[in-house]
Amino acid sequence: MTTAERLYRNAAGLSEVGELLQTGDAVLAGEIPMAALTEADRLRLLAYPGSLARRIRRGSQSASLRVVYVVPDLATDEATHAPGRPFNLTPSGKTYGRQPDPEACDESRARHWEALFDAHTQELKDSARASDIEIVRTSELADKSGFLSVLRLALRSPAQIADAIRESGVTDEVDDEPLTFAGAACRECGSINGQTDYDPDWDRAQFNCGACGYTQEADIREQSMWMQEDVLRAAVIAALNPAVAIRRPGAKWDARENFVDSILMLAGGDGASLPTRLAPPSLDSEQGGTPLKDLIRLADDWDEDYAELP
Repeated sequence: MTTAERLYRNAAGLSEVGELLQTGDAVLAGEIPMAALTEADRLRLLAYPGSLARRIRRGSQSASLRVVYVVPDLATDEATHAPGRPFNLTPSGKTYGRQPDPEACDESRARHWEALFDAHTQELKDSARASDIEIVRTSELADKSGFLSVLRLALRSPAQIADAIRESGVTDEVDDEPLTFAGAACRECGSINGQTDYDPDWDRAQFNCGACGYTQEADIREQSMWMQEDVLRAAVIAALNPAVAIRRPGAKWDARENFVDSILMLAGGDGASLPTRLAPPSLDSEQGGTPLKDLIRLADDWDEDYAELP
């Protein structure tokens, strides 16, 4: 199947994917936002998995769907990039797993939003009886072979990833320098600001921190890392091997998911496993607090690319 043949959209897509799924299959619902959920987030992250879970249970009351959410604690929104060149990143700041909690009630920004999102999973269980719900931090996947294969590719061959960006149609505007899609984080201060030098023969990385001056060298399995968000998504898919991945709506995300597939194929070769993609409609609403059951009904029925809540 080509990428386009593995992409299903809207209510018709939900119905077709529901026919393909079997009990125990994993659905990657998506990355938990490091901010308050919008109604569009709730449609994608909660209503679509809820609709799929209900479809699985129609065949058998004992059937269940494995729904996986990811906390992107190894990503960051603090890396800088050249104007008009969003993929020409310069490492700076800290990952979500090391950024401070905005309300000082958890150890990090990632843990803060993870804890708040956990309440939504109970709403999903109540509304759709999706019994197998998992919340996984990307840092917990860092020792998985698939994850490591993508990380090694990013450290070893950034030019290949730049070519994949161009070929996927995300953008042609990628400069040859700087090309940094992954690196180490400082053990002392947590900063990703610095130079990471990777030795593929020994699978080791040396990091010189530009924030505090600390120097570290170790096997990549023994270091905290950071990754650009699309590369990290590919690493998560390679580690979890989901049957279905729910993605964001809109044409620009077609190209982003093509890019993710390209990374998976570069890292995994002929053995790469690419999930079926499911995309919800774009939702235009400033309204909040819509009951999840109503959003699931919208997911079940709405078969256009653009939706608006009543």
